[in-house]
Amino acid sequence: MSDEIRLQESFFDAMNYFMRASEEHTKAARVLECRIFEIIDSAIGKYRVSYLENTFVAHSINKEPYSLNENVYVLIPDNNFAKEKVILGNVYATNKSIQEKKTILTFDEKGIGTLSIS
Repeated sequence: MSDEIRLQESFFDAMNYFMRASEEHTKAARVLECRIFEIIDSAIGKYRVSYLENTFVAHSINKEPYSLNENVYVLIPDNNFAKEKVILGNVYATNKSIQEKKTILTFDEKGIGTLSIS
């Protein structure tokens, strides 16, 4: 293997390391597009949602009712899944509201959302 190829591999390894470290140490909140997987207790707004291959419990704002398989936005405070997760709203209703308020919600390739208000 040539020195140039080893140098490129080392560079990519270092970039991957810094990217993972940055993701693990960020304190920014994340917004994920999830699906209602289970209704635990709709009276108190407690649901199990799924994201990729994982499920976790999230609570709705103002005990808003949701249906099974409904797509919702979930806030992960401080990018810490150990903290209480909050369902912000239905994807369709939120997108409609966002368009009316000229707010932009974008998702990266991992499905992690960024909310920008203009």
